[in-house]
Amino acid sequence: MIKKIIRAYVLMFEFIDLFFTLSPKYKGEARIKIFGRPHFKGGPATKHDQMRPILARRGRPYSTLHCFSAIYVPLWMVKVLKWRGARLVVNQNGVAYPAWQPYGYQKKNKWLRDLNQMADHVFFQSKFALQSYQDWVSPEL
Repeated sequence: MIKKIIRAYVLMFEFIDLFFTLSPKYKGEARIKIFGRPHFKGGPATKHDQMRPILARRGRPYSTLHCFSAIYVPLWMVKVLKWRGARLVVNQNGVAYPAWQPYGYQKKNKWLRDLNQMADHVFFQSKFALQSYQDWVSPEL
C-alpha cells in the first residue's frame, strides 16, 4: 500500500515536470523524456539506462514522450500531454495473457491497446512481441 502511494506521488511529480516543460516545436538535441521510469530491474530499466544520454533532464524542454508498455502510466496524463502537443512513442515489448496474469489480463491489454492507439509511433521489440499483441490485444494496430 505504501509503495503504491509513493509511486502515485512520483508519477504526479513526473507529470508536473512533463506538463510544464513540454515544448512541441522543440528540436534540441535532447528532446525526449520517458514517462514512467522503471522501478524494477529488467528490460525497461536497461533501455532507460541506454537512452539516458539522449534524454532531456528534469526541468528542461522536450517534444517527444516515450512510454514503455511494461511501465504503467495513467492514460489521462498521457492524453493531457498529447493534447498539449507531445509526440508519443511507445516501446511495445509484451502483453498480458492468462498463463502469466490469470486475473486482470484483459484490463492490462485494454490499457496497452488504448496507449498504442494514442501513439504517433509504436515499435515492437520483436516479431514475437508484434504477434503476441495481435493475438492477445488487437489484430489491428
